[in-house]
Amino acid sequence: MNPSEVDELRDVSEVPAPELAPPPIPPTAPAWNPRLLRLAYVLEFLIALIAIISLWSEVGGEGHLDLMPWYTKLAAIMGLAWCCVNFTAALVEQQRVWTRRTVLWLAAIVAIGLAMGTITYYYHLHEQTDDQDDEDTTAAAVNIYRGNYIDHGGRRNRQVPIRFLARTELFPDRRMPSGSNGGDPGLRL
Repeated sequence: MNPSEVDELRDVSEVPAPELAPPPIPPTAPAWNPRLLRLAYVLEFLIALIAIISLWSEVGGEGHLDLMPWYTKLAAIMGLAWCCVNFTAALVEQQRVWTRRTVLWLAAIVAIGLAMGTITYYYHLHEQTDDQDDEDTTAAAVNIYRGNYIDHGGRRNRQVPIRFLARTELFPDRRMPSGSNGGDPGLRL
């Protein structure tokens, strides 16, 4: 090796290396107490239950919910509230909003919401209609005191007479024998 080569190597090694700045420290989430997080998640679960019940009864209709068995409603409401809490937990645990966990929990929320809508639609299609009006169930009263009036709408001198019909007037072919009601022969039910 030539002495000039050694000097060149020595000169390079004696030159100080440029100082590199330390890498930036990524921002960290505040350290939450796990007990407080659990309490927050429990409160969120309870609030989610109330919100889901209210929303489902408003959107789906009280009548359709009354037709459903209780265990179907319980499973759907509890499942949706559970998914909402887990979605929030996935959001809190990571710095980024859209991670694999958050997307999966959001997909579960949408799937359960669609299932709730499908269940409600099923019970809407299979509800019984009250189109059967029997003439026998029609109630009628007898106007014993002639001249009953009602003040219609609180206006003076605009009274409308009310007349109640007896069953004999509605269905003359179905008259019962006189005195069958236990007393008055003029009153036939």
